[in-house]
Amino acid sequence: MGYDLHISRVEHWVYSETAPITLDEWKSYIESDSELKIDPINNHRDDELTVLWYGDDGIFEDNEFWLCWWKGQIYAKNPDEALIEKMCKIAAFFNAKVLGDDDEEYILTADGLDSIHSNDRIPNRFRPKKNNVIIRFLNTVCKVLVVVLVEPLARPLNRFRSRWFGVD
Repeated sequence: MGYDLHISRVEHWVYSETAPITLDEWKSYIESDSELKIDPINNHRDDELTVLWYGDDGIFEDNEFWLCWWKGQIYAKNPDEALIEKMCKIAAFFNAKVLGDDDEEYILTADGLDSIHSNDRIPNRFRPKKNNVIIRFLNTVCKVLVVVLVEPLARPLNRFRSRWFGVD
């Protein structure tokens, strides 16, 4: 598992196909950007296009990153701060957003480094537009409701199922 960031034109990246960045648009952008090169090894599927990001120095090293077009979005796994900055620039070109797995939005700021997550998986230079405290609170409330309401109902249903249908 990893943490993905997505360049998408919609509020929720899973719906990127509703307002896609097309493959032709992505290919055209790649041709115009000298820091991106089509990956000669990992492009064996028709529904994906992976590029390697060579960075400002123009030299690809093993620790450099990739971007992949898939289903109307462009994504990267476990990007570092420099790649997130690059993704923000690409998103601006496509009139799109950089979204995390939980649909939090990342934008470049002039304020320098700001922490957005306590787990340090995401670089500090980016700020989400959403209020994560409220989202975490609502997630906790939902988990408590599941424990309080659903689990007590599941026990009698499981007993009924095993008694009448012989299913364990």
